[in-house]
Amino acid sequence: MTVSEWAQADRYINQPGAYVGDWDNNTTPYMVEPADELSSTRFKGMAFAGPAQCAKTDALIVNWIGYSATTDPQDMIVYSPTFTAARDFSMRRVDRLHRHTKEVGAALVKSKDADNKFDKHYSNGMMLSLSYPSVTELAGKPVGRVALTDYDRMDDDIGGDGSAYDLASKRTTTFGSFAMCLAESSPSREITDYKKVVTGHAAPPTTGILALYNRGDRRRWYWPCPDCGSYFEGRWEHIRWDPDAGSNLDKAATAFMECPHCAHKITQTQRRAMNIAGCWLKDGQRIVDDRIVGHKPESLDWAQAAAMPLTSITAWETLLDRLDVRKPVPGAANAILIIGGAGGVGSIAIQLARQLTDLTVIATASRDETRGWVEDLGAHHVIDHRKPLADQVAALGLGAPGFVFSTTHTDEHVAEIATLIAPQGRLALIDDPETLDISPLKQKSISVHWELMYTRSLFQTADMAEQGRILDEVARLVDAGTVKTTLAENFGRIDAANLRKAHARIESHTAKGKIVLEGF
Repeated sequence: MTVSEWAQADRYINQPGAYVGDWDNNTTPYMVEPADELSSTRFKGMAFAGPAQCAKTDALIVNWIGYSATTDPQDMIVYSPTFTAARDFSMRRVDRLHRHTKEVGAALVKSKDADNKFDKHYSNGMMLSLSYPSVTELAGKPVGRVALTDYDRMDDDIGGDGSAYDLASKRTTTFGSFAMCLAESSPSREITDYKKVVTGHAAPPTTGILALYNRGDRRRWYWPCPDCGSYFEGRWEHIRWDPDAGSNLDKAATAFMECPHCAHKITQTQRRAMNIAGCWLKDGQRIVDDRIVGHKPESLDWAQAAAMPLTSITAWETLLDRLDVRKPVPGAANAILIIGGAGGVGSIAIQLARQLTDLTVIATASRDETRGWVEDLGAHHVIDHRKPLADQVAALGLGAPGFVFSTTHTDEHVAEIATLIAPQGRLALIDDPETLDISPLKQKSISVHWELMYTRSLFQTADMAEQGRILDEVARLVDAGTVKTTLAENFGRIDAANLRKAHARIESHTAKGKIVLEGF
C-alpha cells in the first residue's frame, strides 16, 4: 500500500468551515504521485514546491505520519521552522489526525508519556518526534523518515553546519534504500541571478525550496485542455481577463485561462476535471498524443524497434498519401525510383512499396555494401546516384516511371528527375535544399509533394489518428515477417563518445539504415 492509497482508504478530515469527510485523492490528484514517492525505494529525498493551500502539508506529511503509524512503521521526525511552529503542528495537525482518523488514534500507545507535544509513540514500535531546526536538534539520533515543513521559513545555514535539509538527510544515512528526507514549502526566496538563462523545468537561481528542487528531476504538473486535449503546464502568461472591466475586483471576476495550443477559454469549473487527467513530467519528458502512437512490434527488441517509427511514418505517408502510388499515372511505367535507398527512410520505403503495392522498385546506392543492403530489402533494380540517373533508368527498359521519391540531395538530382519521370508523374521529397528550382518539371506537369511527418500533429489535423494506425500496421507487418527493422548499427550506450562516433558515421555519408544508441 502506498501513502496515497492509505489516505484514500483510512484518512478522515474534520475541519469545520473548510472540509469534513473522507480524504479523496480526486480533490488533489496532483499530490498522489509525490505522496507515493515517499514510500518508494528509488529515491532518498524529495523537494516539493507548491502554492499555499494546495494540501501539500496534509498530503505529504500528515498522511505520511498516518501511513507510518498504521501500515509501514519507521521512526519519523518532522521539523517546523520554529519551536512555536512545531508545537502548533503537533496540536493542529497531529492531534487532529489522532482524533479524527480512528485507525491512527487507536495506534497510539496508551500511556501518559507516549503522547506529549513533541513525541508520539505507536503500538507498531514507531516513534514520531516534532522539532525545529537547530544544530542540536539536527544532530545525533538516526531516523529513517524526516520531513521539513515550510522550508523557506528556515535559515539557509544552521549554526554554520549547513542547510537544514542536508543536515536532516544525514540522519537517514544508515537506513539505506528505506531512507527518505522530504522538504516542502511555498517558494518565497528572492532570485539571486536575473541574468542567468533558465531552460526546461529549472527554477531561477535562488535559495530555499527551489534550490532543492533544482537538485532533483524537476517535475512539473501538466494538464489537458478540455477542448483540444493537448497537455500544457499552467503558467501566469496563460491567464486572461477583461482590461476594461472596471476595478481590479471586477477584472478578477472575468479571469480565465487560455489554452496555449488552441486558445480555448478555460473556466474555473473545468479545473477539477483537468487536474484529475493531469500528470507530472520530469525535465525533458514530453506527453505524446495517443493518436500518434502505436504498438511496438513484439518480435523486435527496443533498439530494433526504435529504428522504425519516424522513418516508417515518413515513408508510408509519402508513398500512400503524398504520391498516392495506388493511383497509376496514365501511360507511365508502374514503377518508383527511390533516391537514397540505403538511408533510414529509403530502407523502409523499399519494403513498404514491395509489400503494399505492385510497383517495380528502383533504388539508388553507390557502394557494394549499400547495393547489397537495398537488394536484400527488396529493390528490383539498383542504380548509382553518383552517375546520371536518366540514362540508367532508361537502360532498364521499363519505360518512364510514374513516381520518384527523393530522400536526399534533391537539388542535385532535379534536372535528371525531370528527364526520367513520366509526363504527369509525381515527385515527393523530404529533404530541405537551400534552393530548389522546379521549373524543369513544368513542361511535363509534374506534381511536387513535400512530406513532413510532423504536419498532422503540428496542426492537429482531422486525420491525426492515421499515424497511430500506420504504426500499428507496420508493427503487424514486422511481426508477420514481411518487413524487417532498418537498424544497421547499434553504437551502444548513450554517452558523449558514442554520440561523436555516430555523428562521424553519418557525416561520412557511409551509413546505411538507422543507427541506434540505447541506455545510459
